[in-house]
Amino acid sequence: MDKLANDFAGMPIGRWWIEHRVVCLVLTYAAVAALLAIPILVANVPLGVDDIEHLARIYVRAHIGTDPDLAHLFEIRTDPIPYLGMDLLLTPLARLLPIMVVGRIFVLVLVWGLVGAGVVLQRTFTSRVGLSPAASGLIAYNGLIAWGLINYVLGLILALLAFAAWHGLRARPWLMRLIFFTSVATALYFTHLLAFVLYGVLVVSYELFGRQRPWRTPLRDWILLAGQAVPGLILWHSLGMSMLGTQSAIYYRPVAKWFALEASTAFGGAAGRTFDTGLVSFIFCSVALFMAARRGLLTWPRSLAAPALILLGLTILLPYRLMGVYLIETRFSVAAACLALAGLKFKSIDTSHALMAVVAVALLMISHVVDVSIVMRRCDGQYAELRRALAVVPRGATLVPVLERSAPVPGVACTALPIYDHMASLVTIDRSGYATNFFARATTVALRDGRLSDIDPPSAETFATAPMAGYVLWIHLGHRRPVPPGLALLWSGSFFDLWAVKPHSQS
Repeated sequence: MDKLANDFAGMPIGRWWIEHRVVCLVLTYAAVAALLAIPILVANVPLGVDDIEHLARIYVRAHIGTDPDLAHLFEIRTDPIPYLGMDLLLTPLARLLPIMVVGRIFVLVLVWGLVGAGVVLQRTFTSRVGLSPAASGLIAYNGLIAWGLINYVLGLILALLAFAAWHGLRARPWLMRLIFFTSVATALYFTHLLAFVLYGVLVVSYELFGRQRPWRTPLRDWILLAGQAVPGLILWHSLGMSMLGTQSAIYYRPVAKWFALEASTAFGGAAGRTFDTGLVSFIFCSVALFMAARRGLLTWPRSLAAPALILLGLTILLPYRLMGVYLIETRFSVAAACLALAGLKFKSIDTSHALMAVVAVALLMISHVVDVSIVMRRCDGQYAELRRALAVVPRGATLVPVLERSAPVPGVACTALPIYDHMASLVTIDRSGYATNFFARATTVALRDGRLSDIDPPSAETFATAPMAGYVLWIHLGHRRPVPPGLALLWSGSFFDLWAVKPHSQS
């Protein structure tokens, strides 16, 4: 390896790179974009814990006006709440394309968008574009996407772009900036509440710690900093309490901090696995960056380093759950990684070490994409079987909410992915086994201590999942369990069994 490195070091690769720099950069980013598209091209269903629920909601929004069955079951609320980014962006597209295709396009835009945001940040803050933002491909398929927090990832990308604009437009007229950034901050609020908060953290940390002599900042710029958030804060105050519900408890789980830091590279959340190639990337990059920084080989501009460090500090300090929202601390490590890569600059490093670093990152990125692709394909099989099982459900049958998380088939990927919870959403999207009275307010039942018992609809909602809470429920007992009294076996598959209380006319 040393001989190979020395051979490359003896080549005029430095001069060649300078002469063909633009072409090389274009080819590099094109290769990264093509590589990141592979998982979406090989999968039929976007993989993420909440993805199917998001797509079902958008499907309802897109078709409720022309579908009397959906209009009978759902009602579209028009309150100006946050978390509407996906809905506003994808609903028109869902009227033209199949919803699963829309979902795959959206996830692809997100992974490309994270790399693109890094390029924009580097260009804005350093007046150059290098290779380091291309390494954002290592974090494109991250823990947030694995858990299906794709609406927040959209807001995260927009917040990074808005932060770049905050720096790039600082010399423009004050009134123009006030109008522009007030509109941007309000749009971020409607996209996702935590993206609105993330943008606030970025611009405040930039003004306080990322600039030389912040005390010389004119007073009107501080007014601009606070004033742009006023519409969003007013909306948050007027709607926030009813939106968040009554869960005001704070739950702090120290052991989750490792995953919070690793969230920018891990893709094990949706698959439920204890190991994936993102962990290797996380360890490798952490060690390599620490050693290079310790030797003085790396620098970051203060304007990017300060917000990145603040975000990492929040990752450590924030609770696991706040006001009923889970995975709070994982929301900032991805943004911190994007900022760090955007500002990364090598002070002095020989050609051989640079080449080996590029090769190592490329191999890690390829292995990570292959790993994500394999997981998506395996989960495709489970979703396909779920659709086939739903097609045999008779009209009027009531599915029973008994959910067992352990795998009936040992070693199968995605066994912890709650595809069983997505049955209602897939029925809504695909109309598998659909009949108008399939969603009727029939007697809802639960299985407790091996016996069937009636429960009222409000209690049923604690067992069910969006968007069909309380009316279409799921059961997974595994192949070796005895048949519960009053249930009929509708499907025996490789991943799950489907049981139900059949209609009286067929029982």
